[in-house]
Amino acid sequence: MRIPLAGLKKDPKTFRHTGPVSVYLDDPERFSGDIDLQANLKLESGILHLALEAFLGGHFICDRCGTVFDKPVVAREDFFFSLGHGRNRMKDPEMSAIPQGALEIDISQEIRDLVMLSLPIQTLCREECKGLCLICGANLNDEKDHHHEEAADPRWAALKKLKDNE
Repeated sequence: MRIPLAGLKKDPKTFRHTGPVSVYLDDPERFSGDIDLQANLKLESGILHLALEAFLGGHFICDRCGTVFDKPVVAREDFFFSLGHGRNRMKDPEMSAIPQGALEIDISQEIRDLVMLSLPIQTLCREECKGLCLICGANLNDEKDHHHEEAADPRWAALKKLKDNE
């Protein structure tokens, strides 16, 4: 997404864009369809504040039970850019520089970062997901009364033999 810089004043500006998610993310198995973007820009003292929001659908696999599910992804983040050659502003590692005289900025990388960093480390089909049975691999979400006979500890086998002989 390219945002024109011409005419930016202190008044905030909003840009909206809807398009194929494949333009920004190269993961067709996880993301397909369209991505809705909203970029709010505000210029103050040579610093451009970009509040970016992304809305898209994702196709995931639960880390506990292996169920495939679809879930909307909503991501929001603020980005800051320094306009011109303000060296004193560039001491901040969180701020990117926009060259003096630039007519537009390309925020494609910021969109990629925003979406990928908003994904959870552990993807669950639902918070209460019970996962899989450690013994037989059954999905515990589907089988409410699932249980196994307790396996006897082999260290007690000799005592069990004595008891059975009596």
